[in-house]
Amino acid sequence: MPSSPRLRSIDLLRGLTILTMIFVNDVASVANIPWWMKHMPQEADGMTFVDVVFPAFLFIVGMSIPFALDKRLRESDSVLGVIKHILVRTAGLLFLGVLMVNMHDVNAAATGISRSLWMLLVFLAAIPLWTVFPKDRRRLGQWIKILSFLFLLVLMFIYRGGPDGNVHWLKTSWWGILGLIGWAYCFSSLLYLALQRRTEFMVAMVGLFTLVFIGDKAGFFSSLSFIREYLYIGGHIGGHSLITCAGVAAAMMIRDESRLPKLSARLTVLLAFAGSLALLAYALAPYYGINKVGATPSWGLYSAALCTGLFALIFWVVDIRKKLVSRSLLDHAGENPLLAYILPDIYYALLGILGLSFADTVFASGLPGIIRSVLVAVLAVQLTGVATKHGLRMRF
Repeated sequence: MPSSPRLRSIDLLRGLTILTMIFVNDVASVANIPWWMKHMPQEADGMTFVDVVFPAFLFIVGMSIPFALDKRLRESDSVLGVIKHILVRTAGLLFLGVLMVNMHDVNAAATGISRSLWMLLVFLAAIPLWTVFPKDRRRLGQWIKILSFLFLLVLMFIYRGGPDGNVHWLKTSWWGILGLIGWAYCFSSLLYLALQRRTEFMVAMVGLFTLVFIGDKAGFFSSLSFIREYLYIGGHIGGHSLITCAGVAAAMMIRDESRLPKLSARLTVLLAFAGSLALLAYALAPYYGINKVGATPSWGLYSAALCTGLFALIFWVVDIRKKLVSRSLLDHAGENPLLAYILPDIYYALLGILGLSFADTVFASGLPGIIRSVLVAVLAVQLTGVATKHGLRMRF
């Protein structure tokens, strides 16, 4: 497959997803808002736009895989070296995901510090640990990373969670959002390498992971008790990975210069792919429902179809019509998603340390609360964009 420059439309879609994610995470605490601004109830059959935010992350992770891995291969990295990179990045996502899962269960008395302070210190240690330092400061950066990791180990050592009488150390009740992204990234990346980077094979993987979910529901994997103890095979492997593989396939379609030299032809193929995903989702919905918590195929396929369609629109505006020429802070935030993801949690931790809260204020309900959440999202993206422009980039 020919090399391609970085697509600005991917960064814009990622930045837009980040903006929406921060908004929906914050507005979840606001009362008296429309139902479609919150997740569908766990037992419900259906989805709101909020239920598409996490899949959008999975989809964009998939879109980034061909560009990132092919670049590594072009730069003389061996296949084994790329596999090592995939596994290390997966481990990093799982590690930070588990830490974030445990943040909300800190027992302050047993830990020795408040939940908010432990949370803030973890993020302050994580930022330099995953920061990309420039070449002229790489040696200094290595020492900073070592010190940050040691400090993080201390925070892990003192951690105690749970109520009095049932205090526990760090545990994996689930992998956290970052951890779930890590698993989907791992499976999709390894398949991308194994299947010789062929578009049609990655499209087939969308169908295969759909079958994994169906097989899990039918009890086909019931004997894999050790794996099932840590992974929901139908959801974590099947439901999530099908979305990431759809993102991989979409990226491969959009840069297939050899078979589709015209951008308009690639756009047509992309829209046909989105339509096919939606049709398959419609066909499976009566049997397995549409549910984010259950990671059902129809939820994943509808989400992938929506993300493909939205990307096609952005691609048409930015790369075909050449509109929105000037780069924005939204672009820069899209280049630095990990920093954008943790900035709101740093903000919440600071509020907790200062003893501040929006509860019992006008900003805890209705339109004022929605406006508050919009401002939080916009400010987080703006700060990420400014940090990125000035060289602060986090990367696994």
